Amino acid sequence: MLDGKDEYLIANLRDHIERLKYTFKTQQKAADKYDLCEKIRIIFGAVLTATASGTFIAMLFEAIGRQTAGALATSGIATIATLVATVGEKMNFASRARGHRQAGDRIRDYLYRFEDVLSDYEAGAITSEEARIKRDELESAVNQILPELPHTTKHDYNRAEDALETNEHTSTAQDTLFKKKGKHDRVR
Repeated sequence: MLDGKDEYLIANLRDHIERLKYTFKTQQKAADKYDLCEKIRIIFGAVLTATASGTFIAMLFEAIGRQTAGALATSGIATIATLVATVGEKMNFASRARGHRQAGDRIRDYLYRFEDVLSDYEAGAITSEEARIKRDELESAVNQILPELPHTTKHDYNRAEDALETNEHTSTAQDTLFKKKGKHDRVR
């Protein structure tokens, strides 16, 4: 018992919170990655399309007396621009980013609910039995949505871990509570 509280229950709730933080942050980082891919695709496609319009390339190669090379360069750039557009549509970066953001939002909701159960229990607003019931209900709900979440990569997970370790916190309420209590094992 810790201050009259079940330390195993507290540790269990903290474990749930930590797992949800990583899942939430991993979904966020995956969304950021796909947002960046979409921005790069749009910029790259626009530059290639403008360049492939032919006027600039044709004038450049005509100035050095290589009209045939200019025509080949223009058609090559046009082909690459078309490929960029096609790959962008096929990869659907914007939709993937949106899916990861929505998944992150769902996980964040459960994260905050677990934090609420922990803080209510530690404050004495609910009993250990009530905390266990709420924990079990939340755990069941989380287990139902996890298989529906978009897949993430090891790179996304590593970026999430780095973000959480470098002060990109998902909640400051727990940090404040632990600082007031003088504890250093804060929940990020």
